[in-house]
Amino acid sequence: MCSCSTYKLANTVWYNVTPVELYGEKCNVVTSLYFWDGKTVNINTSLIQDSIMLSPAVLTASGTYESSGNLKKGVNIKLNVTNTENQQETYHGLIKSQGMVLVSPDSIAKAYNKISNVSLIPSKK
Repeated sequence: MCSCSTYKLANTVWYNVTPVELYGEKCNVVTSLYFWDGKTVNINTSLIQDSIMLSPAVLTASGTYESSGNLKKGVNIKLNVTNTENQQETYHGLIKSQGMVLVSPDSIAKAYNKISNVSLIPSKK
């Protein structure tokens, strides 16, 4: 029997910063993943240039997530989301102590870091 506990994703925020070029100008696309209680996830995207937010964070997909494992051996993660065009998408990845690698439906792998000083508080209904 393993005394290893399953990694808890609920109420955490993760982010990726990807450099891009927009109309010849260097910018960063910031993707943030919000993992909630109830195994739900939101994907938000914003566009930043230097310290100026060109596009505020907007919800680009939402759905559910599944995870299994622990940090020592690796946490397998799967996101099943619906994007803003109402298309279903599945992401697969692995979480280790150094961060998360998530592969999008178009086979692009991105590294995500956990924001350590942020914890989501579910709204009370």
